[in-house]
Amino acid sequence: ELLDHALREAMRWQGPVRLFLRSVSKDRPATLGGHVLPPNTTIFITNWLLHRDPSHWSEPDEFRPARWANGGVARDPLGSDYYWPFGRGPRACVGGEFAMFYMKLALAVLLSRTAVTLEPNQPYETGFFFAVEYPSGLKARLERRQA
Repeated sequence: ELLDHALREAMRWQGPVRLFLRSVSKDRPATLGGHVLPPNTTIFITNWLLHRDPSHWSEPDEFRPARWANGGVARDPLGSDYYWPFGRGPRACVGGEFAMFYMKLALAVLLSRTAVTLEPNQPYETGFFFAVEYPSGLKARLERRQA
């Protein structure tokens, strides 16, 4: 459960996809928030702001896995109004649930067999590959755990 909460918090705090693009129909305008958008308008949508909205998340800029305990997972499931690291609706990533499962499995195996050490305050940058963000320059020391 703690690993699940830590992964959900990681996806909220530093999600893999921060920017989504949508287009208004080519044939007709659309209304969004009381504003008329012309046909074929590209819209940029970010979940980063919603994932850090202080009206919904207490201490939104803090990494706090405990926020997912005591009903937090049920309140903010994947694809909900304030939590959608893999998008939401009919165009959400079909692999979102699988990604969460695989991350738990991979981390459980890795952490049960390996001690991971990161340098405190080590600077790193983020890179993008097809709109997916990843850390660049992050270095870790991996040591096999004693059986």
